[in-house]
Amino acid sequence: MWETSPPYFRYVEAAEEDLYRSLDFTFRELNEKYKIAIPRVEAFCSYKAPARFGDIVTVMLRVDERTEKTMKYSFEIRKKSDGELLCTGYLRIIGLDLVSWKATALPSNLMDKVAKVLE
Repeated sequence: MWETSPPYFRYVEAAEEDLYRSLDFTFRELNEKYKIAIPRVEAFCSYKAPARFGDIVTVMLRVDERTEKTMKYSFEIRKKSDGELLCTGYLRIIGLDLVSWKATALPSNLMDKVAKVLE
């Protein structure tokens, strides 16, 4: 029998998308209204324990660093049933202009809302 690592980064991205949705933003809106994308340019995860099939997890996000063009989210994922720490890590996103394909400022109204909720 073999076991694969759980898709922790997918959980973090789902939490990030839920956060944006709760602030009345979507990735599609970023693409269409602001003509930007927010790709991940750096990612790190320190695995502490495995999640098992059927486990429900809680993802906690926090803003660690913020510049005009980037934001670094740190995260931790825990099992909801007993709070066991499954992993910690971070994602760094950057504003990417979809016309010039160069780094660009993140929309300040969105980043201010995100920072307020996560700091």
